[in-house]
Amino acid sequence: MTYIAHTKENSEEIQTLRDHLWNSKMYAEKYGDILGIPHVTGVAALVHDLGKYRQEFQKYIRHSEKAKKGSVDHSSFGAVFLKEKVKELSQQPEGFSADSLFAEIISNAVFSHHNSLGLKDYLNARLKSPYYERVEKFDIDPEKKIELKQAESLFYQETMAENDFNIYLKTAMREFSQLFKELLKDQDGLLDNLYYVGQFIYSCLLDADRTDTSLFSFGKSATEYQYDEIFEQYYGKLLNSISKFDQSTKINQARSEMSDECDAFADQADGIYRLSIPTGGGKTLASLRYGLKHAIKTKKKHIIYVLPYITIIEQNAEVIRNMLNGNSKNTTNILEFHSNVSNDLTEDDTEVEKTVRLAEDNWDSPIVITTTVQFLNCIYAKSTVNRRRFHNLCDSVIIFDEVQKLPLKTIAMFNKLLNFLSNIGKCDIVLCTATQPAFDNLSSGTLLKLAGKPEMISNLSSRIQQFKRVKIIDRTKKDGADHQLTVTEAAEMILEAARAQGSVLAIFNTISATERVFNEIKKGAQDYVYILTTRMCPEHRKKAIEEIKKHYAIMKRCIEKGGRRDIFLGTRECQGYVEPCKFGEGESFYDNSDDRLFGTMVHGIDYPDETGRDELGVRLWNVVMKQGVIEFPRPDDETLVRRSLHKLKAKQFSLSNIESVDALYAELLKEGDL
Repeated sequence: MTYIAHTKENSEEIQTLRDHLWNSKMYAEKYGDILGIPHVTGVAALVHDLGKYRQEFQKYIRHSEKAKKGSVDHSSFGAVFLKEKVKELSQQPEGFSADSLFAEIISNAVFSHHNSLGLKDYLNARLKSPYYERVEKFDIDPEKKIELKQAESLFYQETMAENDFNIYLKTAMREFSQLFKELLKDQDGLLDNLYYVGQFIYSCLLDADRTDTSLFSFGKSATEYQYDEIFEQYYGKLLNSISKFDQSTKINQARSEMSDECDAFADQADGIYRLSIPTGGGKTLASLRYGLKHAIKTKKKHIIYVLPYITIIEQNAEVIRNMLNGNSKNTTNILEFHSNVSNDLTEDDTEVEKTVRLAEDNWDSPIVITTTVQFLNCIYAKSTVNRRRFHNLCDSVIIFDEVQKLPLKTIAMFNKLLNFLSNIGKCDIVLCTATQPAFDNLSSGTLLKLAGKPEMISNLSSRIQQFKRVKIIDRTKKDGADHQLTVTEAAEMILEAARAQGSVLAIFNTISATERVFNEIKKGAQDYVYILTTRMCPEHRKKAIEEIKKHYAIMKRCIEKGGRRDIFLGTRECQGYVEPCKFGEGESFYDNSDDRLFGTMVHGIDYPDETGRDELGVRLWNVVMKQGVIEFPRPDDETLVRRSLHKLKAKQFSLSNIESVDALYAELLKEGDL
């Protein structure tokens, strides 16, 4: 009998279970080798689908069109098999040990490889253990015990002989024991690091499983990057471009000197460093120069740029693509990942599109440019989609730009993660900003473990003076007293300055303020007036920036100041496009079908301000599709069943019980929620 792991949609092609397990093992070993535990991650992948040897699963996959996806459990069998096998082979005393810890972590990864919430909790807020509940549920089912023995026997026959497997598993146990000894050296961070190690193993398993499945589905082989060659080529291109920069001004000379310092600093060992280049000092290219050289010296697999806002990412990604690929649109080896650019993979995509979009799923790209939110999601957000990327954070140069924008409530999680990535995950980390936050000197919580000499730039105070080009004048005083400018006064002040200076950049705290002043200025402006806010679609914003002839570079850097706090929750001006169609045009799938009964459904809600009654009601109806058509009765149709839910009076709105957006925003700022 041929045991099937996967079938291909609209095709008779299958992937055998043996092939899938061996392929997954191969990928997982490669991923786990970063932490020196290739057999640990490999053994998880090798048995993760052991339950697919069950007859029930084989019947299900051969007739999957008739069964609900995921209705047949297969993950429990590999998890329980591993847990029992480790106990059988362990020579350590019963009770808590490295082997018992290994058994829990590895079996939980297998248990959870299709769990939408991620790894199962060992102890949750209700003082229950979802992990042990899953183990106990299996243990008390005698039929599953019998099926496990049968699946185990088939696994030894089809996939790996029992003696070979025992040797492989013992090697994995030794690897984990050695890693655990390393973790014990940091008693303060032991629990945190065990958490991250568990998530790393889980991530390797998820990516190995999903990668092999995706490659089978799309008939594609895995992309193998030659990281050394790519980074060396990019480093040469960057140096060549930098050598052509204008050096005639003192500012440009200072930029060049700091860039050279970053290059020299790249010879340092891995650590957590600070790049405190003043605003306008060219830290994007200086940090890129450092990252490329350090990646070459230490044979890193990725350079990951992390930025707080999408608008900053768009401009930095454009600069990096243009500098390294010679074209701002060429995404080769450079993955820009955030909500505005991520895509879904389809069978009609070209090979290049498949490569790019598969890289989005696991961040397997030499250079990744992403947001702080997406970075933290890799380890802290639920779902297997996020966790799959976590292992690719390791063995990387990670550059955080504008790191001072990190929300206060995330600092503890941020510090814990960076300490793990630096100390265990073989990462080199750079914190870029002109105003460095004191992550290493907090009054409470986990401190960031910076390198012994963390500053990459020498003589910082003199560098700051070189780039000091701003004089702040408070114009909110009137007759010696505080005065809040009106929209008209602000517009007049800006127009007056524009007539005197030729161009003015005006920055506001909110989108509403930006738009009101902009509209007022348009009334009296003779020349071009531009507005840039995050409410604009990315393409529109890019076009506006391209049209700006004066001070466009400054405006691009400062765009986040002009309405970065988008507080219109749940709304966007740019919605998905639905292609229009004409009712009755063409044949529907259900045109010639029998009547379909959908049972009783909610037709709508009756609100007191609509009915005049002091109650909240609901309308119910029996839904029937006839010849592909569902006719919806009007709300006043007498055939509808009406029920009262509860007493409720209509709310009366007035200026006394509503709050303006500006007032709410000011309140949130005051409370520190933004």
